[in-house]
Amino acid sequence: GSAEVTPGDPVAPGAHLKFGVDLPAAGAARLVALSDGTLVTLWPRPQDDAAPLPAGDAQVLPGAVELDDAPGAERLFLLHCPGASTMPDCPLEGAAPTCPAGCTVTERVLEKKR
Repeated sequence: GSAEVTPGDPVAPGAHLKFGVDLPAAGAARLVALSDGTLVTLWPRPQDDAAPLPAGDAQVLPGAVELDDAPGAERLFLLHCPGASTMPDCPLEGAAPTCPAGCTVTERVLEKKR
């Protein structure tokens, strides 16, 4: 079965999740996680179309992401660059990614609990 998960809801380690995003403008987007001090791209996956996304609310990203088996906080970031056809480099600076001017970085934390 499936259920909607909102920020603050616990999720099981190893769960498979689909993500919905709200984008105020069309543009390039990427979903990343912070793992052991490194940014890991969750979406687009290599098999996904990385074309820019249209503007709109509750857009479900194609495919599902499998969380790792470690319980605890999972920090996720949606990187969005309105008007961009490809995602620019958004390196990790401190505890979060930093994108060029005009782009947004939105953080969500999932609590993985058994």
